[in-house]
Amino acid sequence: MDDNHKSGPRENLAAPEVGQPPPFAFEAAQKKRLRHWRRLAFALVFGAAAALTCWSLADPLIAAAAGGAWLKALGLAALCLAALTPLLARRLSLWWRTGLGLACFYVMAWLQLRWAGPIGPGEVWLLAAPLAAAMFMGPWATAASLCLNAAVLAGVSGQCGFWSTPQTMAADQYGFFAGMLFFLDAIMAVVLAALLATHRRVIADQRIAVSDLLHSREALQATQAQLRQSEMRFRMLAENAVDIIWSMDLDLNYTYISPSVLGVTGFSAAEAMAQPLSHQTTPEAYAQLMDIFRQALRRGKQDGDWRLISQLDMPLRHKDGSHVWVSVSAAFVVGEDGRPLGLHGMSRDITKRKRATLELERKTQELAAAYDELHNTRQLIQNSRNKLKAIFDGLPDPIISLTAEGQIESLNLAAARMTKQHPRQLVGLSGQAFLSQADLPPKIIDTTLQAFQAMLQSQGRQWRLVEAPGDDDGPRFFELTVTPVADDRGETVLGIVHFDDVTEFKRMELRIRKYNDELERMVDERTQELTRARDDLQQERDRLARANSELRRLDQLRHDLTNMVVHDMKGPLAELMGNLDLLHYDLDKAQRDETLDMAEMGGQDLLRMIMNLLDIGRLEEDRLRARVQPLAFGPLAQRVRDKFTTLIRLKGLDVRVEDGATAPILADPDLMARVLQNLLTNALQHTDAGQIVLSARTQDDGQAVISVSDTGGGIPRAAHGLIFKKFVQATEDGGPRTSTGLGLTFCKLAVEAHGGEIWFESEQGQGTTFFVRLPASQPDEGEAESV
Repeated sequence: MDDNHKSGPRENLAAPEVGQPPPFAFEAAQKKRLRHWRRLAFALVFGAAAALTCWSLADPLIAAAAGGAWLKALGLAALCLAALTPLLARRLSLWWRTGLGLACFYVMAWLQLRWAGPIGPGEVWLLAAPLAAAMFMGPWATAASLCLNAAVLAGVSGQCGFWSTPQTMAADQYGFFAGMLFFLDAIMAVVLAALLATHRRVIADQRIAVSDLLHSREALQATQAQLRQSEMRFRMLAENAVDIIWSMDLDLNYTYISPSVLGVTGFSAAEAMAQPLSHQTTPEAYAQLMDIFRQALRRGKQDGDWRLISQLDMPLRHKDGSHVWVSVSAAFVVGEDGRPLGLHGMSRDITKRKRATLELERKTQELAAAYDELHNTRQLIQNSRNKLKAIFDGLPDPIISLTAEGQIESLNLAAARMTKQHPRQLVGLSGQAFLSQADLPPKIIDTTLQAFQAMLQSQGRQWRLVEAPGDDDGPRFFELTVTPVADDRGETVLGIVHFDDVTEFKRMELRIRKYNDELERMVDERTQELTRARDDLQQERDRLARANSELRRLDQLRHDLTNMVVHDMKGPLAELMGNLDLLHYDLDKAQRDETLDMAEMGGQDLLRMIMNLLDIGRLEEDRLRARVQPLAFGPLAQRVRDKFTTLIRLKGLDVRVEDGATAPILADPDLMARVLQNLLTNALQHTDAGQIVLSARTQDDGQAVISVSDTGGGIPRAAHGLIFKKFVQATEDGGPRTSTGLGLTFCKLAVEAHGGEIWFESEQGQGTTFFVRLPASQPDEGEAESV
């Protein structure tokens, strides 16, 4: 078969993909092997013809060689053409092969006729064999035929000579060799034909099997290609889709989820697949989804309907903690056996739509509430209008509503009764006509119209009090009020005219004014009396307050005095009683004298306390006079010092009156002695070691200054301002009291009774010095009496 005619019915199939074997490659190899077997068969059939052809060429060649140069050239050309025809047969088409074979045949026949005589049947066969081989077999079959015929001719040449011609050969030899070649070629052709037929059947069966295999393979490849394309399209669709495309197994575990889940929930596909479905939504939505899933499983098992969810709105948890809403569409994936394999579906982000829906629902609810409120408001307004109309009609005073043009817009029953007509008959009537029909005095009509015009001009409320003729009790009074009603632009559209008959009120007002004058006169008189009584009461209250304050002071003084006296008298009294008890024992004279001195000292202390209490009260009330006289300070101080001899000896102190302290002083001997006694007692109580010095000196101005100095602990600075107050004891450590706290108070009052002054100087830890300054001359009788 020609190579140019090997195209089949599947040449138009798509080219194979890169890396795949070309389609029909195996079939092409089978066709190639078939052509080789076919050419070999034809070569065997026509081999003999090729051998006879070579033999028959001898005579024309010899004749050409003997005949001349042009015949030689023609013979060589025919020989070359006959030899090249099989070689060129593969490159040439069938028509070219036939033409060249015929040309070679006719050249050989002409040369045979020209030089060798008539052509016999054997020679025709010999001439036609190479032509047939060249036409149908191809180059390799033609070469095999030529070789076989050449071998036979070689054998013939060995017996008869190579250059033997049919004329030189015997007829039986020529026929024998020609028949033998024809017989060999025929047998070879039959054998090869049988082999070729068997091979063709096998090849046909193999071709059918291979064709089926190729068809199956092509179908599989096409299916795989379609599957790959479908998978690629699905993946491109899933990866580029805005919606979430997913698949699950029957345990509701994700087997695939598209990357678009990142834009919806904030989780990547891997993160979303790693989370169970219960963690991706709310518990309520998950419970609802599980109920739908179980119902779908039961329905599928019973009815074979494996539809799961058509549309389901559910929330999904976002990565930032919020929730997004998705619309889920899902169905079962069913296998060939009708059993579900899993789920696949799509989730669309409807957060904005859900929010819009929720907002719409909220707005709808608000609108419904607003409508209900509006309906209720309208109902309330209607009820209020009905109530107001009832109130408006029930008012006893006439009320008229006039437009800006002066026409009646509405009026109540009281106003309609003025004209004895129904209110509907009066609406639209002018205000002037209504007032005329109401039979009102002309003054009221004119005042009403003037007030209405003034209201329109000023757009403010107008008020008029109109006095009209009355009866025997006096004139009648009408109070006229015109109130404007404005629209949204602030322009007056209505005027409300209110007539109020205030005759009784005005008459009562006149009577009240007359009674008021009388009442004011009576009130003034009563007010004066109350003012005087109030002043007297205030004076009495002040006096009682002072008396009450004095009583409280005296009561507090009595209470304090009682407490202090009882407390402070215990010490001297105990000392006195203790020393008296010692006298019952057998004592010698010295001990007895000392015990008596101590008892006497305790008695003197007790007496001094009592005298201080009595004299302080008299000094404060100016009932104790100081009887001053010239005195020598030294003897007075020494007598006071001698009273404390025993105590001084017991404490081991140095108490002395300073030498030269003979300055004359003017003082009451008893009071001054008690002042020195109190100062010395105070010094002895607060001095544990050292000395106490009593001295006096006369200053340049003639005044005498007495001082009592000790080396005790001193007076704390915090007590400097309190030292001369009653019941104050300057003790820094808060220890037990050693005196009544009245001694220094008595000293201050007694010195001031002499017209002098007392002060002290003290440094804590360095002792204290008390100073007493007395006048230089004796005051006259008038001054003494005043003291």
